[in-house]
Amino acid sequence: MAKRDMIEDHVERLLERLTGNVTLQRDDDGDWPFHLDRSVMYVGVTREDEPAVNVFASAAHSVPEGEGLFHMLNDMNRVLRFSRAY
Repeated sequence: MAKRDMIEDHVERLLERLTGNVTLQRDDDGDWPFHLDRSVMYVGVTREDEPAVNVFASAAHSVPEGEGLFHMLNDMNRVLRFSRAY
């Protein structure tokens, strides 16, 4: 079994245990979606040589572009250690 496959199996078992849902379904990208009040959070394992678990969600969408927004995102990404904002 490949390293990524072992990590995916382990993550799936952890998610089942944490959520109490033993029938988790993956989306077309292979991520596990979790529906929240106003958003969807996804948990997935990267497909690269060194697998890592990613947890991501859209906090806001359709926000108009602008210097203030880009400046804020750059500031956030500069200080966040294990996350990024786009």
